[in-house]
Formats: sequence, structure tokens, C-alpha cells
Amino acid sequence: MTRVLVVQAHPDASAPHLCHALAAAYGTGAQENGAEVRTLDLGRLDVPLLRSQHAWEHEPVPEGLPRD
Repeated sequence: MTRVLVVQAHPDASAPHLCHALAAAYGTGAQENGAEVRTLDLGRLDVPLLRSQHAWEHEPVPEGLPRD
């Protein structure tokens, strides 16, 4: 059996984006063709990332991410 890991890495998980739709479509297509599919949504992991343009412009930047 074919195994597929779909890594979706859009940092803003608060709303669907094109990247989410592409990852879902790829996963669905792989499943329909007999693959075992798992998805890793990096935007939902609790790591210090900037998750949106709003965060970049209005919130403190996480340590280690310079604004230069």
C-alpha cells in the first residue's frame, strides 16, 4: 500500500486558505487512488511562529524572528 504524508504549512490556521484547499484536494485524490493518507498541519502546532500579517504588524514578534 502506498503511504502519503500531506504537509500543510500555511502558518495561519484561523481560516481556510488556498494552501489548505490544495492539501485537502491532494489528500482526497491520493485516498481515492488507494493510498493511506496522513496530514500534518504545521500551522496548528504550538511553536513560536508568526501566524498572520496582523501578528507581524500588531503583536510582539516571537524571540528569534528579527523584524529587519
